[in-house]
Amino acid sequence: MPDGLVYLHAGAFSGSAPALLTALRELTDVTAYDLMPLAREPRLAGARLRATAEARRAGRGTPWAKTAAWPVAVQRHLDRQGVFARPELP
Repeated sequence: MPDGLVYLHAGAFSGSAPALLTALRELTDVTAYDLMPLAREPRLAGARLRATAEARRAGRGTPWAKTAAWPVAVQRHLDRQGVFARPELP
């Protein structure tokens, strides 16, 4: 259960995102999560299959990671891990 801000990002990024993360860390505790390794998470294999099928139905050029099925599965996975849980106040 993280304190402060949860910062989600997809892979190695450039541009303003690293500067934003640095600036946020000067103000509060920030927990950064890279979502890309979840694409290889065995517990999300079923979600990858559903997302791949959805991408095929959507048409050529639709990436499976941009379907509705994938972010729903990722959010549920992160919820189960307590990433979005708020700290309990005394």
